[in-house]
Formats: sequence, C-alpha cells, structure tokens
Amino acid sequence: MTWRYNNPNNTLGGHRSPVQIPPFLLEGYTLSFSAFEEDFTIQLLDENGVVVSMVIPAGATSIEMPNTLLGEYTIQLIFGNWIFEGEIEL
Repeated sequence: MTWRYNNPNNTLGGHRSPVQIPPFLLEGYTLSFSAFEEDFTIQLLDENGVVVSMVIPAGATSIEMPNTLLGEYTIQLIFGNWIFEGEIEL
C-alpha cells in the first residue's frame, strides 16, 4: 500500500515534523494495525466512487473486510481531521 495524507481543515497548528502514517498490513481480507486510543473510520471507494464505510472502535487491532469486495479500491483511513489514503487490491 502506498499512502498519502490530507488535512482538509489545514489545522497543523505548531506541528513542524512530518506526519507519521500509521502502519497497516493487509493479508487477504484482514487489515491489521496497532490499537488506537480513539475510534476511526475506514472507507473503501471503487472506481465508480461507491463507498463501503466501517467504523473501527478504539482498541481494535484488525478488521475483516467483506469478502464480496473484489478488485482495486482506494482506501481512506479517517482520524478526526486527517485522511490517510492509499490503493489496495482485494
């Protein structure tokens, strides 16, 4: 996965160091990650912009994505004002 990030509200404040993209691992339909202190959202967009959205609760370390999804998707990880975006193939 290649990640990009976007802060749509441009609220960097005094933040001067580069934003660290959280590590994620995709194996089959399981997406694994370190536990986060707050809920976050994962969105999958297909080539037509159709969205599958999942809210991930704080403390979770993996999510099983629907096995009905097949093909290339844009994945968005939404943490408050931050959106991390990448491409995945299922």
